[in-house]
Amino acid sequence: MAEDTGDHVTDDDGAQGTDKNVALDYDTWLAKQDDATKNMVTGRFHNLESAHSRVKEERNTLREDLASIKKDKSLDADGKVEAISAKLDAAEKKNIFLETLPQGINPKNAFLLAQGNDCLEKDGSLDVDKLKEACPELFTTPKKVVTNAGNVGDVDGGVNQSMNTNLRLLAIR
Repeated sequence: MAEDTGDHVTDDDGAQGTDKNVALDYDTWLAKQDDATKNMVTGRFHNLESAHSRVKEERNTLREDLASIKKDKSLDADGKVEAISAKLDAAEKKNIFLETLPQGINPKNAFLLAQGNDCLEKDGSLDVDKLKEACPELFTTPKKVVTNAGNVGDVDGGVNQSMNTNLRLLAIR
């Protein structure tokens, strides 16, 4: 974040600009970051934008359904309006849930676990501390998978032999 200190604009890295018209914006800050940070931030924004667009589409569909039911004067219209209103409320709660969800957590798993462990507020927001207490495994970082399981380390003066090589040598004896 840029911090205005009078006649200088200072960013988090301590870089200063002497002109207030050259204040750092988000794009400038992001351009200075390493690739991992850029990927993390852009990935998070992409996920939020896609979730927002899905909720918007769902809301628009529900509004169209409500408009068509209002035109229909049948007796069954009241039940349809209530069902669509419930779906609209659920879409709003889902949007609020996605906004409060910490980065790096699978939204489907988090939602199911939050529902099952009573970690959702009435407005649909997530009580993160309560979910962390109930399901700590959801917040752990995945362990790096060892892809060299057949390697047994340095053998015979620095030669790195695979498990297959060792088994063949033992079979010869």
